[in-house]
Amino acid sequence: MLNQTASRRSFLKKVAGGAALLSTLPMGFRAWGQNEITAGYVFLTTPGDAGWTFRHDLGRQFAEENIEGVTVNSLTVEGVADADAGSAVQNLVDAGSEIVFATSFGFLSGAQDVASANPELFFEHCSGFTTQEPNLGAYFGRMYQARYLSGIVAGLMTETNQLGYVAAIPIPEVIRIANAFYLGALSVNPDVTMQITALGSFFDPGLAREQANALIDDGADVVTMHEDTPSVPQAAQDRGVFSVSYQSDMSTFAPQSHITGVEWNWGPYYLKTLELLRDGDLGVRNVWSGFEDSAFVSPLVGLVNATGGGDSGLINEELIASVRDSAKVAEILDAIASARALLDASTVAGSDVVFGGALVDADTGETLPEAPTDGDLLGMDFPVAGVSGESFFSFFG
Repeated sequence: MLNQTASRRSFLKKVAGGAALLSTLPMGFRAWGQNEITAGYVFLTTPGDAGWTFRHDLGRQFAEENIEGVTVNSLTVEGVADADAGSAVQNLVDAGSEIVFATSFGFLSGAQDVASANPELFFEHCSGFTTQEPNLGAYFGRMYQARYLSGIVAGLMTETNQLGYVAAIPIPEVIRIANAFYLGALSVNPDVTMQITALGSFFDPGLAREQANALIDDGADVVTMHEDTPSVPQAAQDRGVFSVSYQSDMSTFAPQSHITGVEWNWGPYYLKTLELLRDGDLGVRNVWSGFEDSAFVSPLVGLVNATGGGDSGLINEELIASVRDSAKVAEILDAIASARALLDASTVAGSDVVFGGALVDADTGETLPEAPTDGDLLGMDFPVAGVSGESFFSFFG
C-alpha cells in the first residue's frame, strides 16, 4: 500500500519530458526554482511504536520537518517482503519519487534492478555493504559500537554469568552486532558467556518470546535480541530477569526488566541526504557512520548515554539501584564513560576498541587483528570465543 503524506507530485512529473529530460543532465542537477522534493521509503513492516521501521519513520518525519528551502513530500510503502522490494521501489518511482530509500537488508536486489532502469534518479539501500549501480548508494551505522556499550551494562548486571541473545538470521550484520554485545560484557566480566538463537526473520514476536524463555530456562539472567518487537523484554519481565532492547527504546514495554537499550537515529542522515539533493550536491555514497563521525550532526546510532555520561533515560538507573545498589549504578556509568572515551579515540590510535585482538577460537588461540579492516567486519560470519548457539550458526545448513 502506498501512503502519501502530501498530495503534491514531484517536479519530475511536472516538467515537460520529466525523467527523460533529467536523464540527459549530470547527477545532482537541480532545476532553478524547484521548491519540492518527493522522497520514497520502502519499509519492511508498519512503523508501529517500536522497532526498526518505527525508527526509520521517525527519521523520515524529522527530515521532512527540519529541511529548509523546500517542501518534502514523503511516500511510503509498508509491509514489504524481500521478494516484493523491486515492485515497491518501482511503485514509488512511478508515483514521482526523485530519491528512494530501501530500508532493509533484503531489499538490495530489488533496489538494484529499479536503479539500473532509472539512471536519472537516486536510490539508497540501508544495511547493505555494496553499491553496484552508479545511482545506488549504501548507508548504515556502526551499531556494533553501541551494542558493545550496552553489553557492558549486561556484563555488570548478570549474576549467573550467562547472557541470552535472540537473533534474527546469521548474516554478517547480525553476527557482528551480537559479537560486539558479548565483547562489551566480557570487557568487564571475564566469566560471562552468551548463548544465541536463530529467529529466522527480523519480525516474529511469538517465536522471539518462546526463544527468550528457553534461554532463561538455560540460565540466562540478562536477555537481548535482534528483532523488531518488545517480546523479549516482556518475556524477561514476566520471568523476573533483565533485558536490553535493540532497534528502539523499549523501556515503556517492560519497565521492570529493561536496564538499557540502543536505538537507531536516522533523522540526521535523512535530513543531510535531502539537503544535498536540494542543493544539487548529492552523489553516490557508501556511508558507515560511527560515534566519531560528526558528518550528520549526531551519529546514526543513539545509545544508552550518547554523551558518555549518565544523563540518558535509556539507562534505568532507578531499577538498577533498586535490585542492586547505587554503587552498581556508579560502576556501570563509569565503565561506559571509559569505554566511550576509548571509542572516540580509537580511530586516532589506529586500533579497534570493540574487536581489536578479540579471541575467535579458544582452541587454536586465533584472534582478530588489532585494527581489523571494514572488510573484516562487514564479512564477519563467525562467533567470537564465548558465544555459542548451534541452531544459529548452522541456520543455513
